[in-house]
Amino acid sequence: MEADLGKRRLLVATISDAHFRGARQLLIDHEWTEALRGADALQLSAALGLKRAGLISVFLAADYKLCRVAMLEGFTTLNPEQSIRA
Repeated sequence: MEADLGKRRLLVATISDAHFRGARQLLIDHEWTEALRGADALQLSAALGLKRAGLISVFLAADYKLCRVAMLEGFTTLNPEQSIRA
């Protein structure tokens, strides 16, 4: 991970109040139907903010359920453990 950060392959985002509000809405929308968890909702909320800013276009996670919710939210997803794409 440090090598990827050093080569700027990873983007580190600051979590804001807007991300927490977005996570809350994601939980309202997906907690029961997709079993979305709080930490995953926060991760996805931050990613959605980066997507809206045009900084990312693909969501990467080794978590089938999280990738499914990301797909429902409009992301193309990549799961290194499975080939999930939208």
